[in-house]
Amino acid sequence: MGCIIESHSRVESALLWFIKSVLIDNYLPTEYKDLLGPIPSSKWIPIRKTIQQPACAMHIKVSSTDGNVEIIENME
Repeated sequence: MGCIIESHSRVESALLWFIKSVLIDNYLPTEYKDLLGPIPSSKWIPIRKTIQQPACAMHIKVSSTDGNVEIIENME
């Protein structure tokens, strides 16, 4: 019962945000979208930029021990 009471305020703020979002999207000019802000969340995941390195295409038989070694060597 305690976790329900603790999450009540978070649920209420998310519902209020959703109602404001519907009102702004459907009935107000687009200038008001900036006032809405992000949806409130208890699980906020920070955004960070990562660098991705694409792997090369390899024609190696991965079911053999030699093939696995060759894959590791190519990725280094």
